[in-house]
Amino acid sequence: MLMSDTITFEDGFLTKANTWTVCLTDIQFITWKENYENGNYFVKLHIGDKETRLQLDTEEEVEELVQEWTKTKGE
Repeated sequence: MLMSDTITFEDGFLTKANTWTVCLTDIQFITWKENYENGNYFVKLHIGDKETRLQLDTEEEVEELVQEWTKTKGE
């Protein structure tokens, strides 16, 4: 499943091309905030005391990420 040009879901992992890969089950919670200047969303994936940040283009992409994460967590 492809969210944007560089972010993909595959086999329980979220990958940002040439940057990082995160196991969805390791993510404890997700936070996001709309950037009112351009309508994009700043997203944080919280993993223990660390976080991974990414920017998504639409609210639908945020919803897709949350759905994939909750599906992986068994919710």
